[in-house]
Amino acid sequence: MLKRIQAARERIRDAAAAELAVAEAERQRRNSRKENAEETRREIVRESDERLKIAAHIAEIEILGIELGGADQGIRDANRALGEADEKSKQAAAVLRGCERQLRLSERLVLEARVEVSKIADRNEQAMVDDIIASRWSKTE
Repeated sequence: MLKRIQAARERIRDAAAAELAVAEAERQRRNSRKENAEETRREIVRESDERLKIAAHIAEIEILGIELGGADQGIRDANRALGEADEKSKQAAAVLRGCERQLRLSERLVLEARVEVSKIADRNEQAMVDDIIASRWSKTE
């Protein structure tokens, strides 16, 4: 029964490890999205000087402001999404640590049970040998 519990704990631990891997992949994907949003904003800022020099109408300056505002909002959204992914990743890591502790406990219990069974078997064997020897001594007397 303890061996079945250990096998179940291994499966639970493996599932938690898979969940952590998915959470980490999502965190990395969202981090890439954040970096892309920041790079887009940097490109707009780099181009803004040239665009301001050649702007013929106020509308072109307003468009630049709208683009910067949109880029800023994209960075905020990406930061928020990255924070959520970080939190999920931390939660998945905590669950995995708990599963690993439970697995180590079940492994220790299985080992202790094996040692106890071995001791009982050794005692039974010794009792049997003692009985055989005692029966031989009683026949010779």
